Amino acid sequence: MRVVDPKPDLLFRQFAPLRLVARRLKSSAVPAAACFDPDDFMLMSWCHPDRPATISLFKHVGTRRYLNLDADGNAYRYVTPAAGNPNRAGTYVPHKSWRETLDDLGLGDQDGIGDGPGMASER
Repeated sequence: MRVVDPKPDLLFRQFAPLRLVARRLKSSAVPAAACFDPDDFMLMSWCHPDRPATISLFKHVGTRRYLNLDADGNAYRYVTPAAGNPNRAGTYVPHKSWRETLDDLGLGDQDGIGDGPGMASER
């Protein structure tokens, strides 16, 4: 008899916010939602130590843009610090809608399903 560990491994837990977003987008009327696939993201939080600990950073492999999510799958937009103030850190503000989130991610601009801008012609 195979024993299954009831606790998911660390990698599974780190990608949980992406799976939450995918479930929400299944019933979305936003056209770009059809292009959302959790497997198209890399976890990049480790290389951004100045981010809030509650936000995970995921980079889309096609568009190379970031999706910033908290543990509940809420999306945030990174706002760069004001010009001329290099010592101030940027901030993360909640996205107003999933349409805004997917537009910032660049999924609505894709030439082909699963490809980033201009990548469909490179196949």
